Amino acid sequence: MLLSVSLTLESITIADSLCPDCADADSCTCTNTSLGVVSERAADMILHLGDFAYDFNSEGGLKGDYFMQNIEAIAAYVPYMVSVGNHENAAESLAQYTERFRHMPSNTGMIVSSNGVAPNNWFYSWDAGLVHYVAISTETYFGINSVGDKNTCAKQFAFLQQDLAKANANRDKVP
Repeated sequence: MLLSVSLTLESITIADSLCPDCADADSCTCTNTSLGVVSERAADMILHLGDFAYDFNSEGGLKGDYFMQNIEAIAAYVPYMVSVGNHENAAESLAQYTERFRHMPSNTGMIVSSNGVAPNNWFYSWDAGLVHYVAISTETYFGINSVGDKNTCAKQFAFLQQDLAKANANRDKVP
C-alpha cells in the first residue's frame, strides 16, 4: 500500500502525522502508537511532497533536527521519498533540504547552488514495483532557480523529457 503524506497545514509543525503528541519535541515519547497517519496503516513507501518541518531552517535548523528525529522510526524501515515544496524555495531552507535528503536516488548528476555542490535531489526519478516515479520541483520557477545555477529550469525540463521517454521505452517492465 502506498501512503502519501503531505504536511501542509500550519498547525502541523513537525511530524504530526507520525505522532501528534511529539510534534514539537526533540524525541518521541508517546505511548499510544495507534495515533498518527502512518501508524494506522502498513506502508511500502512514503512520499513526502514538500514543506518539511514547516520549516527546516526554523530556530537555526533545530526544528528540522526534531522533524528528522521524529520520522527516523519510520524512515529507517520504509523508503521515505521526498520532493521540494514551496517552503524549501529560499536559500537556507533549500540548503537544509538538500543536505538532509542528499541520499535520494539521484540520477541527474550534481546540483550547484550558492551552498556548494550536492547530489541532485531537486528533480530525479526511480522505479518501485510496477510504477515509475518522478520528483520535480515547481519551485524552480519561483525561487530555487535564482539560488544557484541559472539553468535549473531548463535542466529540469530536459531531464523530464529524457526521463519520460526512457520510462516509456521501459513499459514492458514498469507499465
